[in-house]
Amino acid sequence: MCSEVLLPAGQHSDQQWKRLLHEGQGNEYRFTKLRVYTRTNSSKSPHLFAVINSMCNSKHHGQDHPDFCYVLCAVPGDSKCTGSTRPMVNYLPPVWSTLVTILQAWPAAGRYNTCVKPVHSDGRSVYCVDQGTPTPGYVRLHLHASCVVTSSISRAMTGEEKCVLLLMDVGRSAGALFADEYSRILLSTDAVVSNFVDNDIIQKTEANTLALPSLTGESKEGDLVSMEGVVVGVDEESSISWPVCDNCGGDNLTRDLTGSFLHCVPCQRSVSKPVTKMRLRAYVQVGTMSSASPIAVQLQQKTIADLLPSVVQSDEGWDLDSILARELGPLNCCVKVTSTSTFPIPTDFSQSVVLFEIPH
Repeated sequence: MCSEVLLPAGQHSDQQWKRLLHEGQGNEYRFTKLRVYTRTNSSKSPHLFAVINSMCNSKHHGQDHPDFCYVLCAVPGDSKCTGSTRPMVNYLPPVWSTLVTILQAWPAAGRYNTCVKPVHSDGRSVYCVDQGTPTPGYVRLHLHASCVVTSSISRAMTGEEKCVLLLMDVGRSAGALFADEYSRILLSTDAVVSNFVDNDIIQKTEANTLALPSLTGESKEGDLVSMEGVVVGVDEESSISWPVCDNCGGDNLTRDLTGSFLHCVPCQRSVSKPVTKMRLRAYVQVGTMSSASPIAVQLQQKTIADLLPSVVQSDEGWDLDSILARELGPLNCCVKVTSTSTFPIPTDFSQSVVLFEIPH
């Protein structure tokens, strides 16, 4: 028999339950004084039963998949869980698959485990690569609101720092993956990871590079593309620079009474050598879009710095005209629509679409 246990919010801070959630997979636990909340089946709870079916492998267990599942609820201050040193009987360790294998797997309603490197996130979904090369060079992971994502995982998903994520019990839908309340996302540096996956898989995943298709008139909103071209203009209204703390990177800076020195409020220290952050939107004539208008590209800090080092900064900032005719790219970008225009991309591309550069 399979059961799902619901934990009230207050139970997550209890050390026994906290240990169960973090390290309990594959171990035997004893539960006492749980309350029966309801009984459900695959029609009512398809995502839950996808997880149950992935665990109940009839070939190994010699049993059919269950027709129903009891949903139990822990009672704060009353329900207990006690761990055991004995491994769980008939426990099957996670089976790891590549993104290509998952996208081709049947049935589509299954649950899968994979090791990925995040390259970009828009908050609602994460773009991932692994040790293989799926077409078009990445796979999107959609995050349901019910999926638990810690702050450290959320930072890792941006792709700004190199890291590897373990996606456990994720589902598949319409050529993409999704993570919900039954999924688990771990950083490869988490202590429990060694219980689930070989370090060789992590290293091969980390070594993978992002290879994107070129921007074309058929590119759609949300696509990741490669772009290169020549700078033909700059949006001066949206281009700004500002100082940040050289210690914490924050911009909560104040000046002393003389206006000569900067002080970082969070660090409580003087900032003698602030770092200059920049935001720059350039208009680029893209080689693969020669018939279209110049395309607006929101550039990353490093790319801006590479464009500007030979330009002398005045008290009023940089002379942005100095970067005209400079070659740009290839850059990895995400396509964003800024109007109600539809695809294929219209001739007046710059009025409807902005490319946002993503970290390499």
